[in-house]
Amino acid sequence: MRWALQPGDTPLFGAERGCAEFEQQVLHFDAPTGPRTNGAEDEVLYVLAGSGSAVIGHERVSVTSGTAVYVAAGTAWSIEAADGLEVLSVLIRDPLPSDGMTHAVVAIDDAEEGDATAGRMFRLLATPDRGCAAEPAAAR
Repeated sequence: MRWALQPGDTPLFGAERGCAEFEQQVLHFDAPTGPRTNGAEDEVLYVLAGSGSAVIGHERVSVTSGTAVYVAAGTAWSIEAADGLEVLSVLIRDPLPSDGMTHAVVAIDDAEEGDATAGRMFRLLATPDRGCAAEPAAAR
C-alpha cells in the first residue's frame, strides 16, 4: 500500500488501493471531449479549479470552481469548453436507485453552510433533492 501520492497519481482511491466501493481521481480538461458514460456507476464531479461548459444528459451547463455535478449511472456527459478545468471525480460502484433523475448541478453558493466541530464548516452538494437517493445504505 502507498501512503503518499505524488502529483498526477491517479486514481487517488480505487480497487488498486483497496477500496472496492468507489474510485476517486482528478481529471484535467484543456479542450473539448467526446461523450463519456459511467456505465453502472453513479458519478459525482466537483470542480476544483478553472471553468468551462459541459453537456450532461442533454442539458448544457456552465461549471466553475465550486460546482458539484451528480451524474446518474448510464448518463452521458462531455466537456464542450475548458479553461484550466480540474475536476475531482468520484465513481460510486454500487449506487442506490436515482428515481429517474439523470443529473443535478449545484453551485457551492447555492448550498447552505452547516457547522462542524472545531470551527469548521461544511456544505452538502449531493443530497436527496440533488440526485442522491434518500434510502439508507443498510436498506440496500
